[in-house]
Amino acid sequence: MRSRTDRAIRLVSFFLGVVAGAAVFAFIYSNTGSQNLDWLGLRFNGVPVWSVGVVPLAIGLILGYLYHFPARWYHYKEHVHYKEQAAQLEFENRQLRERSQPAPAETEAPPGPWPPPEEPLPKTTKTATA
Repeated sequence: MRSRTDRAIRLVSFFLGVVAGAAVFAFIYSNTGSQNLDWLGLRFNGVPVWSVGVVPLAIGLILGYLYHFPARWYHYKEHVHYKEQAAQLEFENRQLRERSQPAPAETEAPPGPWPPPEEPLPKTTKTATA
């Protein structure tokens, strides 16, 4: 389970993301005009003004994620390896404990809340009455 600070950080980052998303939508709806762009010899006619700000931002976020992905993947693989290694060690530990415990005798009754009866109870038989 996560600690309180981890949950608080996630909650704050969620609300900051909501505020940033609302700001982007407000920017899009307030800049509905169109513009002609010339870029590297290419001419784009009728480009919405909001795309001039939002598209480079989205491309930067995607490229930043892709840049950091290999490091995150390495740490994830390392985590999975250590988790598997811990499970294997726990399994071996459980096997060694079972081997070191003496085997229970087959004639012994399992312990219960009451002592076992000394004599078996008499069996009752039903007789048919006519």
